[in-house]
Amino acid sequence: MTRIATILACSLLVAGAAAEAYQGVGSHIRRSTDAPRNLDSNDTDSAIRAANYLGRCVAESRGSFARELLAMELGGTAQVERAERVVSAGEVCMNDLGFQLRADTVTVAGGMAEYYLLDVYRDEDIAAAAAGDAGSAPRNGLEHLGRCVARRNAEGVVALIETEPASDDEMGVVRALVSDLGPCVMAGETVGFTPRVIRAVTAVGLYQLVAAEEEER
Repeated sequence: MTRIATILACSLLVAGAAAEAYQGVGSHIRRSTDAPRNLDSNDTDSAIRAANYLGRCVAESRGSFARELLAMELGGTAQVERAERVVSAGEVCMNDLGFQLRADTVTVAGGMAEYYLLDVYRDEDIAAAAAGDAGSAPRNGLEHLGRCVARRNAEGVVALIETEPASDDEMGVVRALVSDLGPCVMAGETVGFTPRVIRAVTAVGLYQLVAAEEEER
């Protein structure tokens, strides 16, 4: 798509564990009144919205499962394997979308992080928590990027995850975050991220920072 192709001047490819994160998690899901309604099984944007919804729904209905998945290295082998169980873990969410869903691990994890940031931590000072020094060091380039952008512009990340996935509003916020992305790319890496991945990686990064601060209280 043209709008996705124009997003970043910095074009990069994340290798290794990050590549594994884009392996699909598949399921056939039935429709529910809580799911996004504007979905088309032949439309990439519909699949993105569906995967984001699935992550948020599983986090709300199976909190311990979501917390365990989010505690794992983002895009790492253990998280990818854990994500393969997301369908069975989210049976309550399966009255859902009405077509065959293929969702990558990072997108589902991002949806889970969004639920915690927008619902569980809504009353917290997210920007202050993001600026804290709690938590372990990032375990790979994806986590480094997500946490770095979250520290630089927590409000921008929140603004991003408040938009509808794969929408013009989302693209507008992503463009506003471009200046924060470049300085956060680790030396030696080249990254060409779509809005979908930027949204998910920064949501998980902000979640990791806020959750770590919460645990230390």
